[in-house]
Amino acid sequence: MPGIAKSIVVAGLATALALPVAAGAPEHKRPAALEGSSITWCGDVEQIYADPEAYRDSPVYVNNEQLVWRVRKWAKRQPGYEGVWVDRDHLGWVTLAFSQDADQRQADLLERFPDVGVVAIPVEHTDKELRKLKRRVSRKVGDVLRSWVIGTDITSNVVELDANVVTDELVTLLESNFAGTPLCVNGPNPEDLPAPGAQPTEGDGWQLVGHLQSDGPSYRTGIATDQSQLEALWATAGMPGEVPELDFTDDVVLWFAEPHGSSCSNLRLDDVIVDDARSLVYPLIVMPDAPMMCTADLAGAYQYFVALERNRLPESPFMIQLGPDDPPRGAPKLRTVVEIDLSDPGVVAEKGDVHPDRGERQSEPERSGTVIEPFGKTRYEFDVRCGIGYLGEVNDIHWVTDETDIPRAWMESVDDESDIVVTVRLRGGSDPHVTATANGRGVRYEPVQEAPPSCDV
Repeated sequence: MPGIAKSIVVAGLATALALPVAAGAPEHKRPAALEGSSITWCGDVEQIYADPEAYRDSPVYVNNEQLVWRVRKWAKRQPGYEGVWVDRDHLGWVTLAFSQDADQRQADLLERFPDVGVVAIPVEHTDKELRKLKRRVSRKVGDVLRSWVIGTDITSNVVELDANVVTDELVTLLESNFAGTPLCVNGPNPEDLPAPGAQPTEGDGWQLVGHLQSDGPSYRTGIATDQSQLEALWATAGMPGEVPELDFTDDVVLWFAEPHGSSCSNLRLDDVIVDDARSLVYPLIVMPDAPMMCTADLAGAYQYFVALERNRLPESPFMIQLGPDDPPRGAPKLRTVVEIDLSDPGVVAEKGDVHPDRGERQSEPERSGTVIEPFGKTRYEFDVRCGIGYLGEVNDIHWVTDETDIPRAWMESVDDESDIVVTVRLRGGSDPHVTATANGRGVRYEPVQEAPPSCDV
């Protein structure tokens, strides 16, 4: 559940996280087992807000730079204080939860902290009650679940149970023991999980030529276009036995070194995905048989060698990586860059045609809905068919400018008269704003509570 900071238990392992920020919707759709049940789906639980009149148009906090610890220090001394979080739906304001006298605390805040973005809200259940419920649920669900994440979500005043799978058996247990309590559950349906079974040896246009679970290299990829290159990759991966003799006339061989944690060591390669639109090739890795909430430690890796038909490769240049998303920051060599056309039969890549990503390639620009740091510069793309008045939503805040026409200096960067890539710099503090720059021309954007009306394009 990204965005929620809570005290969680993963299969009995307790972990403490940081100050909460209001979260989005659950990752899974409503489990079928909850139909007709009194147990709440977490997707139906709403965040708690103050009265709309309690919020103002300023101040604006863009990156938690004003969490105002002195307000929290004051709140902890008040009766009924239950917690604090950052509300990104209301310009990053701080929310203080009270189980008693919240109206009085709101009046106190206006008097003591008139320039701070902070509100007080009433909650029905105390933090102590929620933590007690969390412990009770965690003890019970171990009878039917192999792994789970459970935590107290103060932004909604509930206990959230993220199950590795939501079955009829689990819902029956929760109904029997926790009906009517502030508990919600989330997780996949059994039919949405990967089917159990052994590692497939072939698929559409590909064939598995070798695989091994080992403590060898991880977070690596590669490609072989002839037998000697395959032998080199085979040795790098620490594969045992003889290197298979293959015909590279119509195929190339891809190498994927997929890491795994100690709690999730059972992985399976189900497919090889070729994304022509993004010039990507990556494996579809699933966890069969025993779906789990995984720990983030590195315990080993699977070495997969897959022969792929050349006619399935994207146009050059293309990239080979371990998934559809960009590699994590600081690990660009996870991605292999192929800068030669390998579609013709038997073409062999020479030195320099294939290499690990050196970080020279620019990643895809960010778009509306992103979160960026309030320092440095970020590439950002937005639609300018209706002019440049609305930049989009950055750090959960909408940004607008009085300028409407596309600056002349920007025109050469407009793609097909629809999108433009600019460089944005975010500034917080007492004067929050975003500066968007292209070809040396900057435009200042101001924060607003709501997006402007959409235009007809």
